[in-house]
Amino acid sequence: MKFVYLAVAGALLLGACGAGEQSTVPKEVLRFQSASPPTAYLGESYRYDIVVTGGVTPYQVRLRGGKLPAGLRLDGTTISGTPTEKGRFEFTLSVTDASLSSQVQALSISAEERPPATLSLSLPSAEVSSETRIPLRLANPRLVQSARATWKVPEGFRIIRVQPGSGKPLMLWAVKDGTLTLDMGFTEAPKDRADVAFITVRPDKPGRLRGSSIEFQVRDIDGKVLGEQGNPMGTQPAQPAPGTPGAAPGTPAPATSPTGTPATAPTTAPATPSTAPATPATAPATPPPPSDETPPPPSGDETPPPTDPAPADPESTDEAPTGPAPENPPPPTNPENSTP
Repeated sequence: MKFVYLAVAGALLLGACGAGEQSTVPKEVLRFQSASPPTAYLGESYRYDIVVTGGVTPYQVRLRGGKLPAGLRLDGTTISGTPTEKGRFEFTLSVTDASLSSQVQALSISAEERPPATLSLSLPSAEVSSETRIPLRLANPRLVQSARATWKVPEGFRIIRVQPGSGKPLMLWAVKDGTLTLDMGFTEAPKDRADVAFITVRPDKPGRLRGSSIEFQVRDIDGKVLGEQGNPMGTQPAQPAPGTPGAAPGTPAPATSPTGTPATAPTTAPATPSTAPATPATAPATPPPPSDETPPPPSGDETPPPTDPAPADPESTDEAPTGPAPENPPPPTNPENSTP
């Protein structure tokens, strides 16, 4: 019985020794695990999460050297913000854990202008003799929410169907006068250079799809244009006001009054035709009708007062003279003053 107690005590002692050895195994080494930072685009929100493993939490990350693009900052284990400065920026991060272990890592961020989104058709190079599916490819799809594309279908080919691809777009399409119009609204973010739609064509006879290009416009959720080619929306550019320089051909100009004529018609007709000789401002517009009464003769040698000059009509002999009196008119004969 004594030996049994000794065996049990020995087993417990060995177990305790084994447990002590396991507790001394060192923990994982502190290190950075994050991938290289992605490209930042000017004017767009940016976020980069720094991943650290090993050591003893919590971690403390600092910017040890270099600089971040203007508009970005380090907050905890995240670099975020909206970049406003273009270029490639190199910097060094350091991380320290609760046990004061530390590590450093050199990183870089490139800040660039956002490349425009584009749509393109992947046309077959060989002759087409049966129904063929043509992929519609979207490149640089950052922030893309909707798109419209138009395609002038080559002569001798017909559109059979259009099917959705990457991004699971909701689609509306129609063919009119040989032109395909396709509208897409994406329910998921499409991948870069992914096929977002498939257009099936059928040839009337074997032939090649040559000289086929599309017009497109791609927008974000706010309606901002992210890329375009041609005029797929079918809208005309704004026209200047009619009759102004740069007006579109065929736009009638507003009617203008003839040169020298007032813009509005005069309320009264002119007093005399433009060919009549000019008269002084004090002369009446129309000469008074001739009177049958004979003007009283002047007394003595008194000269009659001058009258307003007016041109006499040389052909008229019945009307009273309206022109100026002769310099030395003969005195009238008065029966009462005559001498026998």
